[in-house]
Amino acid sequence: MVVKKPLRVAAASFAGLVLFSAGVGLGQQTAPADYKFVQEQVLAAIDLAKEIDSVENRELRVSRATVAPSGHIGLPQPPGRSDDRLRPRGNSHQSP
Repeated sequence: MVVKKPLRVAAASFAGLVLFSAGVGLGQQTAPADYKFVQEQVLAAIDLAKEIDSVENRELRVSRATVAPSGHIGLPQPPGRSDDRLRPRGNSHQSP
């Protein structure tokens, strides 16, 4: 009985390490940048050019998005920025 307790602790520690490593590995995937199985309905819209003099061709919208099963809403990409700049390169202690 005395031997079983250290084995249980070692097995639980090993299982925790494996699960943590799997989570880190899965976390390295890039976020989607597109919309898949998403239906968007505009509920209200205001033309901001009528409200603010210096704003043209802009609209403030309230919308409802419905995401179907296995669908996703992608993260927007800033203009002029690619996904390559967000991935770590080489040694993790170096700055890109």
